[in-house]
Amino acid sequence: ALELSDDAKAQRVRGIVIAHYRALRDWHDGYDAKLKGAGDEEARVIRATLKELHGKFIVALAAELTPTQFERVKDRMTYDTVRVTYHGYLEMLPKLTEVQKARILAMLKEAREEAMDGGSSGEKTAIFGRFKGRINNYLSAEGYDLKQAGKDWAERRKLKEGKK
Repeated sequence: ALELSDDAKAQRVRGIVIAHYRALRDWHDGYDAKLKGAGDEEARVIRATLKELHGKFIVALAAELTPTQFERVKDRMTYDTVRVTYHGYLEMLPKLTEVQKARILAMLKEAREEAMDGGSSGEKTAIFGRFKGRINNYLSAEGYDLKQAGKDWAERRKLKEGKK
């Protein structure tokens, strides 16, 4: 997916990703149970260790890849949810302004940064779900009726499928 022609670089990148996944597994094995029973301050301290782990991964990977390749790794780690969700919003709300599109994309990328460190696909999905809630709140504040937009989008898809 990264189209790395340098075998040594490909092996370094592979090693960085594998090491990160192992470190994430160890982190989640060691801290997930503690987080459930932690108070706000303790949870903040625990989460700071995850942010530190994330930061080290980002620095190591960024040193090896172009920005486009780096984005691709992030997308793969989160099941391409940014692209899929963003295009869903564009299809559902075809009259979004450029500013609104940029805001939605920024929030989805913020979700991706957090979701990259999720311990399971369910946790990653839950993180994106939280951010979709924020996006929906933003769009409602911008004057969109999302329930009606969803109905309209479903109708457009139904009509489109009927033409096939």
